[in-house]
Amino acid sequence: MSLQQQSRPSALIWTFGNCEFDELRLQLRVDGRLVEVETKPLEVLRQLLLDAGQVVTKQRLLDSVWPGVMVVDGSIATAVSKLRKALNDEDARIVLTVARVGYRLGVPVDSRPATAERPSTHEGKQDEDHGIAPSTVESPTLASPASVLDRMWRLRFVAAGIAVLCVLAFALSRQRSFLPKTDEGSVAVLPLQNAGSDPSLDFLSIALADEVATELSNVGSLSVRPATTTSKTLVAEADLVSAGRRLHVSSVVTGHFIKEGQLLHVSVEAIKVDDGRLLWRNTLTAPAGDMLAMRDEILMKIRGELATALGAPATAPRAESRPTNNEAYTLYLQSLSLPYDPEPSQRASRMLERSVELDRSFAPAWLMLSRRYYVESRYASGKSKTMDRFEAALERSRSLDPNYLPASAGLVALHTERGELTKALHEAQDLMRRRPDSADAHYSLSYVLRYAGLLDKAATQCDIAFLLEPHTQSSGLRSCAVVFLLAGDYSRAMDFVRLDSEGSNWRKALSIHILLREGKIEEAVRLGPAGIPQWQSFDMLLACAEHRPSAEIDKVADRLVPADDPETKYFAASHLAYCGKLNASLELLRQAVRGGYCSYPAVDLDPFFAGLRGTRDFAQIHTSSKKCQANFLLEINSNKTATPPAYPTP
Repeated sequence: MSLQQQSRPSALIWTFGNCEFDELRLQLRVDGRLVEVETKPLEVLRQLLLDAGQVVTKQRLLDSVWPGVMVVDGSIATAVSKLRKALNDEDARIVLTVARVGYRLGVPVDSRPATAERPSTHEGKQDEDHGIAPSTVESPTLASPASVLDRMWRLRFVAAGIAVLCVLAFALSRQRSFLPKTDEGSVAVLPLQNAGSDPSLDFLSIALADEVATELSNVGSLSVRPATTTSKTLVAEADLVSAGRRLHVSSVVTGHFIKEGQLLHVSVEAIKVDDGRLLWRNTLTAPAGDMLAMRDEILMKIRGELATALGAPATAPRAESRPTNNEAYTLYLQSLSLPYDPEPSQRASRMLERSVELDRSFAPAWLMLSRRYYVESRYASGKSKTMDRFEAALERSRSLDPNYLPASAGLVALHTERGELTKALHEAQDLMRRRPDSADAHYSLSYVLRYAGLLDKAATQCDIAFLLEPHTQSSGLRSCAVVFLLAGDYSRAMDFVRLDSEGSNWRKALSIHILLREGKIEEAVRLGPAGIPQWQSFDMLLACAEHRPSAEIDKVADRLVPADDPETKYFAASHLAYCGKLNASLELLRQAVRGGYCSYPAVDLDPFFAGLRGTRDFAQIHTSSKKCQANFLLEINSNKTATPPAYPTP
């Protein structure tokens, strides 16, 4: 089911680069000359045009071009090859390949209604779209229509309605087992093992592996899944080949370290997953207290040997900020191993504050400090000054390294939570233009769309991010659970909840909410309170499920002061409604919408609001939620100076 409906032209003439495609007559012209092309390549072209600028996944192409037919990925590659030949695009500058995901158009696109010179029997049925196509298209004048198919398309898909479902199949009927096929450029970096008896060095297990993963990402065309993103089960896997298969990667990098006297020895090796073959092994040695020297050793070996052994082409490393102070860098490494629950996160903050005091030029340290400030503000103290520090640290990180994508992604989230959705959308689209293969970019876009209430579009971006980095905790990807929770897809929501570490307060809170929505009260109660200071409504929710005394519940409800994040207020409103606190629920729901959280259609799908539906106050908030979304779309369309494309209004 789509969120908006809008009439479309029966067919369009698309222009892109020096090419023109008339979908009414199924004619492709290049440099004004008619080009003969088979049907399947034209169908692929049509799908790329419909989603101009955004990544069209291989699965989506299979669903729309080969519906109900079992074909292999090679069929897509063959069709794309024939299309590129027809477009004189052998260098792949028009049809771009997004490694491991799919394809997108790399040129500006425009369209106009096709005017038939002969009578057409096609009936212009209404098509459905979500009102916003989160794309990276460069043309500011492009609408992103999903036009109704002409007679040939209708005969093939039986009816235009079925065709629309095929076009939106990826977004609306997403697969539940989203495990990608193994490709040759995929590498998992597992934590290194402490082979000595000094527990004070345990932090190096994650820290050293993180440096290896970061450098591999910088020097080659590899899909790298870093140590911090792999589950504890996989980390403990004795059989590296089995671990690699479970991670769906072609190679695994791991190793161990040991301190002997005043020296630290670090052994790193790479294993080929399909046959267990050793691709590369080396031992690096540096003074035990000199982490900068060890970093230099690691980076030199990775650039000179490991990346090549893994199949990455020789490229110059990306310019980046580098650590210059050994104590500061050591503190930064130590902070990486601490969980993101409030108490350990505060300890990490103190480490990182000292780190950036000693070395003010290392962008990753500022980024990590900003993330710890965020946790403190949103989940612990709730103090506005901590959010100010979060923003300042993010800005500092990006100023030190303008190409540091995680810092830019953090600013997208900040502007989203402030209700600056248009600004956040443009920033997220810029990330997509720069790095369409980045999980950070797709997650950032999903975050904006989620607050705008465009849940199916947000879900698509979350699924693509998950395709790029499965089994990951990076990029805040666990938060995608909220998208599916709001949409009522609880199974998929739990897939993302499980990305967080077992026993974390965040994982417990989201699990409680999902289980109660599903009516699984006993399972929720067994989890016990989450205990997040700024998420007290989750503990109140659990108390209501347990039928605790009214006085106890009233006490929690009366002192409930959610964080200054409109989504947190939305959930608190939902929990109050579940507990029968209807007036308090309505007030917080109003505040959420006023804060830029477009709660439609979430309010229609949330079972906790059942007791409020039908009331005049709820109807007014419902109208405001829809208006919030409509205003967002209208603002996008009316912004003539922005580079993103125009989007249809609801």
